[in-house]
Amino acid sequence: MRSRETLDQSNLSDPGATYKDLELRYCEPHRHFHTLTGLAQCLDLLLQSRNDSPVLRVAIYYHDIVYGTHRQDNESASAELAGEQLAKLGCPATRRKEICSLILATSHLDNAQAVSKIAHVLCDIDLAILGSPLDDYDLYAKQIRCEYDWVSSEEFHAGRSVPSSSGSTSIARRKFARALRDTPAPI
Repeated sequence: MRSRETLDQSNLSDPGATYKDLELRYCEPHRHFHTLTGLAQCLDLLLQSRNDSPVLRVAIYYHDIVYGTHRQDNESASAELAGEQLAKLGCPATRRKEICSLILATSHLDNAQAVSKIAHVLCDIDLAILGSPLDDYDLYAKQIRCEYDWVSSEEFHAGRSVPSSSGSTSIARRKFARALRDTPAPI
């Protein structure tokens, strides 16, 4: 599987056990979109972006490793777990800090000027599904709805709105991500 090969190429001392943990987490039964398939799609988008790097690859692996729809701290918990696992693998502290910072950026709460260019790449990859072809978006919407099956329809739809791409702020910050979207995703 390409996912395993990418982790192996990240120069970590024992990727096998780490990959097994990643695999188990991304296959948790409550996940329908945030799965190994979604992870592979993110890695494909990274390659398309021409911004591939070991730091971005590892951040992609970990950005949704902790995911639960009842949680409010998925990104911070993912960053914390990444830091712990990467430390055990011998990843240098400066690289761990950079990776964790990228994971935290996927909360999409930071001011656009406060995050780095590389963080924008990761965030665009994370949100690329919102500008995908209609069939892909419809599948995503159904999968996300399954993940939030405990939320009423009214609350779910109220919480799924996104800013208009015609406004002053674009969801996609990098040129390659803006090029991926043909039409705004229906909400």
